[in-house]
Amino acid sequence: MQETTNQFLALRTGTSTPLPRHTKAYLSATVYVEDVNDHDPVFIDAPYEVNVDELTPTGLTVFRGVQAVDMDKPNTPNSELIYTLTAGNPDGRFSLEMTGQRPALVLKKTIVVTSPKQFPVLCRCYVYENTCLRYDLFGSTFSRDPIRQFHSLL
Repeated sequence: MQETTNQFLALRTGTSTPLPRHTKAYLSATVYVEDVNDHDPVFIDAPYEVNVDELTPTGLTVFRGVQAVDMDKPNTPNSELIYTLTAGNPDGRFSLEMTGQRPALVLKKTIVVTSPKQFPVLCRCYVYENTCLRYDLFGSTFSRDPIRQFHSLL
């Protein structure tokens, strides 16, 4: 849950009693509470599954549905999400390219018939907290079109 109060007002009253008269003084202080990175990013509707035909041209966006949320204060460094592919992509077959606030998965290398039928690709979403990374992973299975695969065997 996001912090609901971002400032507090403290009022201090003091009275002096030296003769010949009493003097009252007031001091007010406003304390502003900054956002703390206390929420991890969470992927929405993960895991994702995408079918990619082996004849798909390189450079084509094959998936735009990757999305994560972070409940820290919006528009602060604590809520800026960074996406990266972390596993299952050793030959650079895919890349994540930012289009606005959401990444697009782009096919960078041709899928050949000898490629595995399915291969999981892991994506990381994180925000910087000092020098620590906080993240969630999702596993997606990208598979060749089963109909195209069947026809290629004939």
